[in-house]
Amino acid sequence: MLLTAVVAAVWSAAGQASAGAPVATAAASSGTCPVLKLHTRGGLTPLRTYTYVYRYRRARRHGRTVFLRRVVRVPRILTTSCLRQCVRVVKRGGRYRSVYTQRTVNVRVRRGNRIVVVRRRRAVYRFRRCSSLPMAETTGTPASIEVLPGSVVVLDTGASKAQLPVSGTLRGYVPGTVPAQGDVQMTLTRGTLQVARTALFTDTACSGRQTASVRTGSPTTAALDPTTDSTSTLLDNGVLTAVARLEIHLPLELRNNDSGCDAPYITTGYTSFTQTFLLSGRVGTGGLSNVTLSSAPEDGLTGGCLSPGISTQPCNGFQFPLSFLISAQLQVAVTLPGR
Repeated sequence: MLLTAVVAAVWSAAGQASAGAPVATAAASSGTCPVLKLHTRGGLTPLRTYTYVYRYRRARRHGRTVFLRRVVRVPRILTTSCLRQCVRVVKRGGRYRSVYTQRTVNVRVRRGNRIVVVRRRRAVYRFRRCSSLPMAETTGTPASIEVLPGSVVVLDTGASKAQLPVSGTLRGYVPGTVPAQGDVQMTLTRGTLQVARTALFTDTACSGRQTASVRTGSPTTAALDPTTDSTSTLLDNGVLTAVARLEIHLPLELRNNDSGCDAPYITTGYTSFTQTFLLSGRVGTGGLSNVTLSSAPEDGLTGGCLSPGISTQPCNGFQFPLSFLISAQLQVAVTLPGR
């Protein structure tokens, strides 16, 4: 028989955390990245176009300094939001072809020694996420985010506030090559964070000692959700953001009434829930090897398993509703070749 006090404690805590919960206002910036196009021989290359600009040179005329103007044609790399950085492609005749439409747009043309803007028909490309392109990951640059010691996820149930230590590495890639400057976005594709065993609810039922009546089981994990894109963006001004959607497996360990004070905890199966973390921080003196990322508290809801079971298997019995506020305070090391 499980401890009735444990059930009462966690049941009364369920629903307390969400009351008056603040709404997160932080949003990860998408940044501005160069447009990438799938090359006919494979690989992603920046999409270049040409335009006309004025160039000036200093000269002496009749004993005084003047500036002579000339019109030159220069290449320009197109930019767009890092969230939709790549040109869309379709497969026709066994080859991938870029998708575009013909539209009348403003273009700069040369007329004598002047630049004028006229309306001309031009190809306007359609953009989408690079992760949707074939070979985007294999032709990109590997990148990773390692969660360093001292990182925690804060779980506030209203009745208690637990700091759960986390560790692990999230891996992904940057489409194409990493530019030496400017904004750059990495797509996170795989990785699992390990959550250390932590007390969720404590009491003094064991001879006045403060002990855990309910704690997280082992292993408690948070893995990247494969059905949704997770990304991290490094802006040129040093701001680092991340949008990570994690699938969390949460088993519990329960103390069995007062008689279980010195006995092994009862293990349960895990319950699952997904949570999106909007993290942000700024690169400091430690560079990318030590960056602080934090997220605002967000509402979360899952079930807590109260039926004995194996922690690596789903819960096979009664679950109580558990609502909470969840946030993260992370120290991370970012591996981004070229930066």
